[in-house]
Amino acid sequence: KQESIASAKKAEETKRVADDINVEVFGKAIVTSDDPRFSVKVNGQVNRQVTYAADGHRSKFYQTDNDQFPTLFNIVGEGKVSEDLTVGGRIESAYQENRPLRTNQNNENSGFDFSSRFAEVYLDSKRFGKLQVGKGFASSFTLYEVDLSGTQPTSLLSVGNLFGGLLFWNRDDNEFTGIPVAGVFLDIENASLVNRVRYDSPQFYGFQLSGSWGSDQRSDATLRWKDDIGDFQFSGAASYQRNSLFASNWRVDGGLGVLHKPSGLNLTGGAQLSEKKVDDQNTHGWIAKAGWRKKLFGFGESKFSADFTRIFDTLTNQENSTSYGAFLVQDIDRWGMAFYSGYRYYDYDRSDFDTAPIHVPVVGTIKYF
Repeated sequence: KQESIASAKKAEETKRVADDINVEVFGKAIVTSDDPRFSVKVNGQVNRQVTYAADGHRSKFYQTDNDQFPTLFNIVGEGKVSEDLTVGGRIESAYQENRPLRTNQNNENSGFDFSSRFAEVYLDSKRFGKLQVGKGFASSFTLYEVDLSGTQPTSLLSVGNLFGGLLFWNRDDNEFTGIPVAGVFLDIENASLVNRVRYDSPQFYGFQLSGSWGSDQRSDATLRWKDDIGDFQFSGAASYQRNSLFASNWRVDGGLGVLHKPSGLNLTGGAQLSEKKVDDQNTHGWIAKAGWRKKLFGFGESKFSADFTRIFDTLTNQENSTSYGAFLVQDIDRWGMAFYSGYRYYDYDRSDFDTAPIHVPVVGTIKYF
């Protein structure tokens, strides 16, 4: 009898170990919290691309990460402490080998770049709104929200993010200017990741008011609007920023995206105006983007977009910058992947010297996990 009981216990223990192995292998709950009231979610992505840049002097292939949807690792731990209140924390870091912002014609292998994107604690109440303390996006970062094209992995409204490190070629002096793409087409995402206190109000009829106060005495206020009206989905935002990280005393910007859900056709428009800290002159610009998204194949949605951008007086008061591009993103749902390809044109025009435009075709893939 004792041997039978011992055998039964051993069989039960063996089954428990086997169940634990199955959990680990199939990813049911590999990471858990020590506190049973809280859950831990881990996810991330790897995004790699190959670009071919022709700058008027020479043409090269580049192997880089992505600065629009970078390779990253994200951890979120949260728990519902009451019917109304959720308490949580988020840690997110980017791990980029050959980051486009650091890579250029004179430095094809910029090396490994590690950056902290999020390190915050938050309280989220349905009645009172959400409070975030720590590093993360300022309230005025709205690029992902207003763009309903679905092509953000390769085509942000911040067009300089595709390959911000490339240098413009001076055709008068036959040398590189030292002015990168990101210097005239601003990297809005990375400039919006700051140490801050941020508050987002509850939504009222689709409207939401947000504000943040961050390091270097930066502050902003943003009004968002999201709603579905008939067959149309709308997403818009307008913000005002003081002492912004865009080298300006103040900045106002806004955007509106609309998606016709049955057809997948979508439009996005945006504009900005800011006063520079250097000479108190105004920088201004606008973007228009059209897209179409449809599940043409059984394995995932296909998303197309084309855009056109004009920006004036970013560095001096006698310049303008033009960019346009066309992109495709194809999801493969079963693999948890997306493939993308496209082309972007950058032109920087000023009165004191002549620069050559830059042509940037790109192909890449992003793997979610």
